[in-house]
Formats: sequence, structure tokens, C-alpha cells
Amino acid sequence: SEIMAFIAAHEILVAVALAVLAFAATVPKALIYAPALLLFMGLGAVLILMHGNVLLVWFAGAAGAALGDVFAYIVGKYRSDTKAGSMLMTAAPADHAEARDLIARRGLASLVISKLQGVSRGLVPLEFGAGAGSAASFTAVSIISALIWSALYLLPALVARALIA
Repeated sequence: SEIMAFIAAHEILVAVALAVLAFAATVPKALIYAPALLLFMGLGAVLILMHGNVLLVWFAGAAGAALGDVFAYIVGKYRSDTKAGSMLMTAAPADHAEARDLIARRGLASLVISKLQGVSRGLVPLEFGAGAGSAASFTAVSIISALIWSALYLLPALVARALIA
């Protein structure tokens, strides 16, 4: 089909789209999170099943997720009183409390945990920024957790590719 041919011919462009979708999946708004995550998984699966570059797909997703985390951290730290900050911080107070509680209980490990929990996905980086967490430690753990997140959400496509081959 024409769509598959386009994807095959524009692998780098698709990787950029995957990074943007992974970034969007960081925003703590369910209206953005769910579609971005589903599109990330679907587009990543198409590229992987078409025997695209798996490392490119994986790293594109991880880069977008890590950049999204850093963006949320910065908003939490420096911009929580601005329009952009207030838009990101409009989640229910209970959700913010849940994110803060997760950070209090698990520390930096909460970044990995939150990536698999939906609602707290974008709030944990935001609350880390609003707290007194180290930017360097946060960024290092964010990159590691983004690599894990991207791999886990692309794993079904990798398994399918192996079974088909």
C-alpha cells in the first residue's frame, strides 16, 4: 500500500514522529496521553514489522520520552505559576498527591514505575521538578527509564516480528 511504501521510504521521518508521540505521552492529560501512546505503539509496530531499524525506533521513543520528562521537570521547577505550567498541573489534586507519595516511597525509581501507570506518567516528573530533586540525577534516571519504557511498549512488535520471520 502507499502508506507502507511511505513509511519504508521515510524511516527517519517516522522516527521523528515516534519521538514526538513519546514526548506527548508525557503530558499529564488523559486526552493526549492515551492517543499518543496508542499511536506510538502502532506506528512503532508498523516500522518494526516492516523490518525497519529496531534501534532507531527504540531510541526515538526513548528520546521523546526522556525529553518529555525533562520538559515536565522544568515546568514543575520553574514554570508552575505560568499558563503552560498551570495547563500541565490541572490534574486532580489526588493525582498530584499520588505522584508525590510515589516519589516519597520510591525516590528516583518512581520514574520507571510512573511510566507504566498512566495518570501519574507525566505528574511524577512534574512533581520531581516542583520538589528539591537533583536535575542531574533526575535526567540520568529519566534516560534509563525512557529506554525501558520504549522497549516495553515496542516489545509486542518485536515478538511478532520474530514469530513471523
